[in-house]
Order: sequence, then structure tokens, then C-alpha cells
Amino acid sequence: MLRIPQWCLGGVLCLAMSAAAASGTIRFGNRVITVGDSATRVLEIAGKPDYIEPVENVFGAARGERWQYRVGDKVVTITVSEGRVVGIEESGH
Repeated sequence: MLRIPQWCLGGVLCLAMSAAAASGTIRFGNRVITVGDSATRVLEIAGKPDYIEPVENVFGAARGERWQYRVGDKVVTITVSEGRVVGIEESGH
């Protein structure tokens, strides 16, 4: 019988939870937004963001924007750079 240390199971659970929170896709109704999609596609599917936050490099130069949407009891953050989705995160319940 294979015995896995309990501390190892906790680490695996944390990795699985963080992967779910920062995924490469998000569903809006029956449509899906994926990393690599255009900013125009995001606006067509999700509409105008509830909040827009600039993303800057260490020198203060613009690198993109974080678009936040409230979806039920969650906040979906879509990071856009050079007209493309480069990240998708969910936070909340």
C-alpha cells in the first residue's frame, strides 16, 4: 500500500486551487474567453469592464490593463496587453 505524507497532500491541494483561480479560460454565459483572444472579442463577449487598472513595468511605462468584471459573487480579472488576453484570474467565493 502506498502511503502519501499528509503535508504532501496539502501542497497538492494548494496547487490545484491556485490553478483553478488562475486559469486560461473563463465562461461568460455560453461563450468562452481564452488567453490569446483579442481585446475586441472580450468586449463582444463580456461587455465593458466594471473597472480598468493600468499595468506598468518597473519604470512606470504602460504594459497593458487589467479589466475587472463582477460575475455573481466573484471578480474576474482579464489582463490585456498589446490587444490580446495574457491572463485570466477569478477571485471571491
